[in-house]
Amino acid sequence: MNTQHPLRGEVGRIRWSFWAVRHARYNMAYPWRATLLIFVIGPALHVQLTYIFLVYIGYLVCAVFDQMQKDRVLDEETLWQSDPNDPQRESFGGLSRVKLPRDHQITVYRVAALLKRMV
Repeated sequence: MNTQHPLRGEVGRIRWSFWAVRHARYNMAYPWRATLLIFVIGPALHVQLTYIFLVYIGYLVCAVFDQMQKDRVLDEETLWQSDPNDPQRESFGGLSRVKLPRDHQITVYRVAALLKRMV
């Protein structure tokens, strides 16, 4: 997938990545269970506090990257455009698919919104 960045060059790419991380942090649920497990099991195993914090920060970074990947997959659905030659089809890059009827689109949208909240 080639995403066009709003600003050109390295600064634009870094700025785009920063906002992608912020968006992922906003959409992701806080991992209370993992936090509790890390901070309860770590001292129970007599692990130094610095290692516990390193594991916790590493877990948070991996959770944000995971959420960024999920957001990217869900955002790709909005990039499909109506095919000008055939109004019953949608195209995205070199791919094409048949459009769903209006009633089915509503159902699919509701299911996608529900899955997005769950993920």
